[in-house]
Amino acid sequence: YGRHVHNPGLVKTYSELIDIAQKDTKKSRLHSLNMIDDYSCDSPADIRAKIHYVLSHGFKGIFFWEIGQDYQNPNIAPGGLLLESATNAIQETMHH
Repeated sequence: YGRHVHNPGLVKTYSELIDIAQKDTKKSRLHSLNMIDDYSCDSPADIRAKIHYVLSHGFKGIFFWEIGQDYQNPNIAPGGLLLESATNAIQETMHH
């Protein structure tokens, strides 16, 4: 989810934020956006970095906040964009 940076009481799901961003942003940039319409959120690139950090330091788990609010699309893996990013990061780390 994303929380508004000037009014923390305002929140939107990650899916809602991606819908907003797609109107104003090239799809290639969606993977690195962590600020959308003054809402702060983890981008797929942020998730990948967190996964790489966790695995490279030998930690045993990672937490996703409200993964059920992830952006769903038929062109991405079931579960959502952030979950797909996490899965790809795990696979990349395990194969290196």
